[in-house]
This record gives sequence, structure tokens and C-alpha cells, in this order.
Amino acid sequence: LTSLKADGLSKLTRLDAVKNKLAQVTVSNCEALTELHLNDNQLAQVTLTGLPKLMRLNLYANNLSAIDLSKMNSLLWVFLFDNQISELDLTANTALREVYVSNNPIQTLDLSLNPDIEIVEAQQMSALETINLKNGYCSDWAEYYIEQDNNALKTVFVDPGYEFEYVSKLFKNRPDVLVTTGEGSDPEPPVTDTPFQATVDKIEDGKVYYSVTPQDNETYYHVGYALKSEIDEQGDEAV
Repeated sequence: LTSLKADGLSKLTRLDAVKNKLAQVTVSNCEALTELHLNDNQLAQVTLTGLPKLMRLNLYANNLSAIDLSKMNSLLWVFLFDNQISELDLTANTALREVYVSNNPIQTLDLSLNPDIEIVEAQQMSALETINLKNGYCSDWAEYYIEQDNNALKTVFVDPGYEFEYVSKLFKNRPDVLVTTGEGSDPEPPVTDTPFQATVDKIEDGKVYYSVTPQDNETYYHVGYALKSEIDEQGDEAV
């Protein structure tokens, strides 16, 4: 089976066509469809329209370079890992709870309009530079798998409070990744076990401005909060 077209199947609620040799699929006007499973194929193109009740979409392990999810307002679970997708727009999927996009060449993952998101898996993404998790809410059940093999990652935007603390711990050994609420000054950098040198640049209005140079000898600049007496005790530099 190399191609598939399903159109106008008004009573169809679930479609499974996994582990075939599908290269092209069109699924349209299936108003009752809630689950679509097309993983482990050879899909380079997929057309999905007229699926107002679709909640679960499995397209992982294919050859997709693009996917349009803009008309799928009911999506809760999206599995797109192991593809070639470079851009992903999830702004219309406001009900989304779980997204799995690992091993894709995506540069920016924006979940700022997905307040119900609980699980994010975005690892082994060599092009990923920015993740935006700041959407006004973070569940205590949230699970973010975003730290492994994302070597180009520079910035993660988060909500203040629990989410900031949680994500900061994920990147405690990555001083090159800025975890920030984006509200004025940057927060304190994650605690790291990597040897580094911290140089205090200035202390102003209760804030400590300092630069951090880890083993890679590349300098990163931060601002945090500390008592001036604590800095005086350590001197201008700490190793």
C-alpha cells in the first residue's frame, strides 16, 4: 500500500494504516474521525481537511517536511517525532495536551497559545534554538523532555513560579541555556556542576550583574540577586 485516500466517510471514527509503504495520504471530510494512525510509513506528503473532531494524530517515523494543523481545533495528542519538519505552527491547537516532536529540524517551538499542554517531548533536535512554554499556566503534572541533545538551544521562555523552577533544574548543567520569564531582568541562571568562572561586573539596586565562562571558554552574561556582603566575602571572582 503506497497511497491512501479517505473522503466523506461520515461514520468513520478511527483510521489505522501503520507500518506500510505509504508515500501520500489524503483524509478529508470525515466529521466523526477522532483518531488517525499513520506512523511508520514513508509519507512525504499528507493532506488533512474537514476533521473537526480529530483528537489523536500519529504521524511519527515518516519523511514529512511540513504539516498543516491549523484546522484541527480538537487536537489533544500529536506525535510527529522522527520526521524532517522544519516549521511547526500549533497556535490554532489551543486544546493540545501532549506534543512529541523529537528528532526534527525545528528551530523554534512555540507553545505560548497552548495553555493545557502537559507533556512536551522535544529532544535530539540539532537546529532547535528557542522553546516558548510561557502560556499563562503550568500543571503540576507537567513533564518536559527538552534537554537531551539540543545543543543549539539558547533560550527557554517559561511562566514564573513552579515552571521556572522546574525548567531551571532541567538545565542546571547547561549555563549556556537561558531560562527566563521574559519579564524585565533575566532570572538567576540554573545551578551547574560544570567547572566555571563567574566574574561580577557590577552590583546595582540589589541585583548582581555577572558573566559566566564555563569550560567551553565562551562567556555568557546573566543578572541575579544577592547580598553585596556575600560578593565581598568571595572577592570579585569565584571558581
